[in-house]
Amino acid sequence: MQQFTFWEIAIEDNLEISISGDLAVTTFSFAGGGQSKDGQDYKLRQHVTHVWKRINGSWRLVHEHLTVGDTP
Repeated sequence: MQQFTFWEIAIEDNLEISISGDLAVTTFSFAGGGQSKDGQDYKLRQHVTHVWKRINGSWRLVHEHLTVGDTP
C-alpha cells in the first residue's frame, strides 16, 4: 500500500456469519478506494468470503477469497 496516499474501505450492509463448532464463515461486500501518489483515484467493490477456525480458544482466519464487484 506504499504507492497510495490514502486508502479507505467500508463494509456494506450484507454481512453474514455462520458458525458450526470450531469453524465459521463470514461473507460480506465492501466498497472503498483511494488515491495513488501520482494523484490517480481508485474505487472498488469486492465480495469477500472468510473461513475461520477456532484454535486454542482464539478465532484465526485460515482462508480468504475476494471477487471483484461493480465499481461503486
